[in-house]
Amino acid sequence: MGTVLRKSRNAGCRLEENIGAAEIELTGDDLGDIERAAARITVQGARYPEQLEKMSNR
Repeated sequence: MGTVLRKSRNAGCRLEENIGAAEIELTGDDLGDIERAAARITVQGARYPEQLEKMSNR
C-alpha cells in the first residue's frame, strides 16, 4: 500500500473518496436519471485496439 501511495500524491484522498462512495444510496429517481443520461451516449469504436482484442480471446 505504501508504494501505491507514494506513486500519486492524491492516492490517499482518492482512496478515501472511493471508500466514501460505498456509503451512497441511490434512489429510484437517481437510477432513472443515470439510465436516461447513459441512453443518450453513442458508443463508438471497439473496446480494445485490434491487437489487444486478439490477445483477449474474445
